[in-house]
Amino acid sequence: MIDMLVLRCWFRDQEELTVKDLPIPLEASIDPGSGDVYAHRHRWEQIPSSHDTLAFKVFDYDLKDGRRFYIEIKASPAKIMQGHNVFGTDDVGKCAYALIECLFNRYPDLFDLLDYSTWSVHQVDVTYHSFADSEENAVRFIHALANVSNGQTKPRSGYESTTYFGKKRSRLKKIKVYAKHTELLQRLRDIERKGDPHKVLQYYGPRLIEYTKGMIRWEVSLYARWLERRGISTNLFEFIKQFDPKAAWTDATKDIFAAMRGREMRVIRDDDVRKKLRQHLKRTTRSGRPSYTLADSVYRTYRTIKAEGFDEARALIPYRTFHRHIQLLMASVGISKAHLMQMKGQGLECEVVPFVRYVKVEFGRQFPDWYEGEAA
Repeated sequence: MIDMLVLRCWFRDQEELTVKDLPIPLEASIDPGSGDVYAHRHRWEQIPSSHDTLAFKVFDYDLKDGRRFYIEIKASPAKIMQGHNVFGTDDVGKCAYALIECLFNRYPDLFDLLDYSTWSVHQVDVTYHSFADSEENAVRFIHALANVSNGQTKPRSGYESTTYFGKKRSRLKKIKVYAKHTELLQRLRDIERKGDPHKVLQYYGPRLIEYTKGMIRWEVSLYARWLERRGISTNLFEFIKQFDPKAAWTDATKDIFAAMRGREMRVIRDDDVRKKLRQHLKRTTRSGRPSYTLADSVYRTYRTIKAEGFDEARALIPYRTFHRHIQLLMASVGISKAHLMQMKGQGLECEVVPFVRYVKVEFGRQFPDWYEGEAA
């Protein structure tokens, strides 16, 4: 799936053009003494489409080749075309034209000033996904992935369910691996909190959200320099002919997958304990949202007991907290204190799972079974 496109296009008549000539909203500075208006400029603007928004800006910086004026547009083509980016098309031409059409519909007069032949690709994000057998194991895999490196490909930890590879300011490529379900739920909460003027939430039905459970996203951001080093033209019209998303994604991720060969992760099989704790100790915040802070805290005590033993855990955890958690474990899960005390030296019961189980990306299975639209 093409998950992000950043496109640029130069203006014609570079020498004669000024920012004030452009048929777009501008901002400027005012001299407090004379009242003169100067330094007209265009700030990043969000252009609404029928599904999502397109970011747009005019730049008038002096560049090495003497040209100054160009525009930049960027958006997730999937969101522009269908309202969400859980899955989407690999057709880079269709994606590019969707973004350009959005700009044209908003500013048709602006197009008379552009040199269409100079449309170019500054960045393209290609994303595919694999699946874990549960959302919890997807997150655990992301955590384990943070310890994997190969040569110059070093991991960087991000949010709880995200790992990054590559330098933050790399001008070649960046790789982001994350649990889509966790990321999606956070995004939907943010939209609800801030408001939903573009009616985005309507595109995220229960069936779509359910499909993301256990989904591990492998997102690769490729920049112009990476493309040029591989002989891929950044001119949009040549790029459409030359660019193979699957081949580019495979090339960009090969170091990471090589580093994961033979790797394993330990998966804790105490999910029933955690589920029961969350069921019985669920709380509701003032805003009406569910909170599992207490349940997860009790679960951590349980895991400490299993790993270190009852007496050792009691020495590590504050007295009142520890005994309160013991009572909650007994009441919520039905586990006896005697059983907890017998866990000393037992250690964590884990299943050793090879990484390969979670890194199998099947290009032919990037859409849900119920999807009836175009798959490419």
